[in-house]
Amino acid sequence: MFKLFVVYPFVAFVFMLILSDMEVSASLYKFSDNSVHVRFPRADWAEEPILEFTWNAETIHQDVRAINDE
Repeated sequence: MFKLFVVYPFVAFVFMLILSDMEVSASLYKFSDNSVHVRFPRADWAEEPILEFTWNAETIHQDVRAINDE
């Protein structure tokens, strides 16, 4: 059961990351420049990505501020 629920999903996640385009932007000086953008599959394999994920530190920070202000 351990393999089914831990090992196989981890291997699938690593395999998916290897097959993805990943762009990481980081800055020490501007908080809004920190972001991660993941596209699956890679752009040279398909015109439209099946899965696209974007994380931006600035939008997360604004959401946390709104929650704290309530």
